[in-house]
Amino acid sequence: VLKAHTGDAVCENFLKLVLEKSAFIISNSAAWGHSVDPNSGELAAFASYAHAFPDGFLALVDTYNVMKSGLPNFVAVVLALRDLGYHAVGVRLDSGDLAYLSKACRQYFRDVSKHVKDLEWLAATNIVASNDINEETLYSLQNQGHEINTFGVGTHLVTCQAQPALGCVFKLVALNDEPRIKLSEDVEKVNLPGSKDAFRLYGKDGAPLIDLLSNTDEPPPTVSTPGEIISLQMIVSCKGRCFPSHTYGTYFWETCVWSAR
Repeated sequence: VLKAHTGDAVCENFLKLVLEKSAFIISNSAAWGHSVDPNSGELAAFASYAHAFPDGFLALVDTYNVMKSGLPNFVAVVLALRDLGYHAVGVRLDSGDLAYLSKACRQYFRDVSKHVKDLEWLAATNIVASNDINEETLYSLQNQGHEINTFGVGTHLVTCQAQPALGCVFKLVALNDEPRIKLSEDVEKVNLPGSKDAFRLYGKDGAPLIDLLSNTDEPPPTVSTPGEIISLQMIVSCKGRCFPSHTYGTYFWETCVWSAR
């Protein structure tokens, strides 16, 4: 249930209204020159956010795919809010090529505003960008002719680059013992699913060699004989693709430094 902005009407099922708007977006996108594949979980999250903050709906649209999912889901919620007299704040980009994506977002908003009645304001809606923005990034974006209205600067505003901060992000890896994975257009932001234990492996001289992650349902690394040679296979990444590299043997004993059990 969501009251209209004026308070003189009530929407009994806001999610149903959002789904109707999403169906409208999907059925008309091809005619507008866009290919879409909205993620239903993202749409549900947007609807919940908008229901809680109808006057402050600013959607993070790069969780799955900006153009195919984030923007059409955003506009579906925008249309639902519009019917109730609310005005969405805009979208936020937090990964990827910010200059390119901002221009693509702006063009998408212009295209939609041309075909949907009473939505002319969408062409100029707010586009917010974040993701470790610094002066060099700002100069680069300016040279690329970005379409960003607002910059979210945090880390580089309060820390010195000569002594940078350690950026840490918590991501969901399991829910009710079921593995979960975060999907992203940025491969480095895709997490390894499943709860894990972390082991620090040491050489025979006592120096740490490598940190090993294993799922909690896997047996921990063990050494049955002192000085036993264990073969470790390194994984390297090249242009977003992960593949096995070389293997090597080493002497080690292990210590569990952190457990999700």
